[in-house]
Amino acid sequence: TLKCYDCEDISTENCSDNALQRECPSGSDRCMAQRVTTFTGKEKTKIVVSKGYAPASLRLQGSINLGRVKAAFTTKCCTTDLCNDQLAPEFVEPRPNGKKCFGCDGTGFCHRKLDCVDDEDHCFVKVRTKGCITKDFCQKRQLAELSYKHIKRMTCCQGDYCNRADSTGSSLLLLVVTGFSLVIFS
Repeated sequence: TLKCYDCEDISTENCSDNALQRECPSGSDRCMAQRVTTFTGKEKTKIVVSKGYAPASLRLQGSINLGRVKAAFTTKCCTTDLCNDQLAPEFVEPRPNGKKCFGCDGTGFCHRKLDCVDDEDHCFVKVRTKGCITKDFCQKRQLAELSYKHIKRMTCCQGDYCNRADSTGSSLLLLVVTGFSLVIFS
């Protein structure tokens, strides 16, 4: 049975000091290190680093961009015992990619135009929340819903400004960022 380091840290960006060695449960076939970085504007507002195990199908990497608020997920996976001793790479400064979506961070102003960055190649709509998102989050949404129920009823689309539908409800990003990585490794 594969063994992985298992830990999480939201204050020092290094969970190695308190990492436990655990055997992967049935259905998990790789070790994983993940870093979730939240930005407000260009300022990093929160970083969560974690290590653990996961099935290959749940390796989410990419970003969710609402304009003013953004969350970026980087992961590093490996398949040998205790191979996740290093942290996932830092999120690099994003570059616009030409894709355009409407953005809304749940505060009511939902017609702001966003320039998507890096691999954000889809737009999304979730109740009162809109923005740019990576293909990985759209394609693996059903798997992610099993771990994090707050992304249910999210709709992804391709094409500039395809997410123009008006909607009401609760914000996706604030819910996703606060708990996504906690759930994957628990």
